[in-house]
Amino acid sequence: MRILAIDYGLKRTGLAISDILKISVTGLPTIASKELWTTLDTLLKNNDIETVVIGLPKTLHNTDTDMTKPVQKLFTQMKEKYPNINIVLWDERLTSVMAQKTILEAGFSKKKRQNKSFVDQVSATLILQSYLQSL
Repeated sequence: MRILAIDYGLKRTGLAISDILKISVTGLPTIASKELWTTLDTLLKNNDIETVVIGLPKTLHNTDTDMTKPVQKLFTQMKEKYPNINIVLWDERLTSVMAQKTILEAGFSKKKRQNKSFVDQVSATLILQSYLQSL
């Protein structure tokens, strides 16, 4: 059984998936958010996913951001649409900052560092790694 992570945005959504043993994480291609439901249907059908972790955006002071309510709405919709899958909200504070730092430290080009789709993919990977470490 695998775990899927979602870094949801109004335009783009970053995705990452664990291996069956829940040890390693692989970033999946970032998708347009309007394609999320179709992509989720396919991923859940083909990958034996038991849990979906959705990054919950909060400020450093634990207050809502402009994305908190859309993410909470997505969470509610997913729980209704996929009642047999464990859906979890996970604190994603500083994930985008950590993703940009990780990309910089990995030596990627400036063009790659400015690629928001790549940052979303790395953010989803970091969300999932954080969740797996907590298990």
